[in-house]
Amino acid sequence: MKTEGRQFTVMVPQADAMGAIAAIRSLGEHGYRVIAASNNPEALGLKSSFTAKAILSPAYDEGYIDWLRGLIQAEKIDAIVHSEGFLVAIRDAFDEFKHLMCLPQAEADAYLSMSKTETFALFLNSDDPLLKANIPPTAVISPMQ
Repeated sequence: MKTEGRQFTVMVPQADAMGAIAAIRSLGEHGYRVIAASNNPEALGLKSSFTAKAILSPAYDEGYIDWLRGLIQAEKIDAIVHSEGFLVAIRDAFDEFKHLMCLPQAEADAYLSMSKTETFALFLNSDDPLLKANIPPTAVISPMQ
């Protein structure tokens, strides 16, 4: 896949996760330039023959967003295959990166659609008995704010 006369570049963070490895293989097989990133130097996705460039990333902490900005610019990243962990890491800068991901562009909808915790909280707080009908006794614990 090409864009602007160059190969379309897709970043796959958490290249140690099984879903990320599958995405790397599928994208690479179909001609995309895959940038695999992980903070685990032994991540399988970093070693894949379908990875155009393997990058050791920082952990999802306060320095991650600045690192991500630099990577997007340096590698001309066109899209990101996100995960729930990635979304949590970029939450404070969601609007800046949302155009690179295939997900609802409204922040609340994006996080609800990717978060098991937020989905369970929605179901548990609903007045609709059908949403609670098959959920075993469950509690969602959130950090104090």
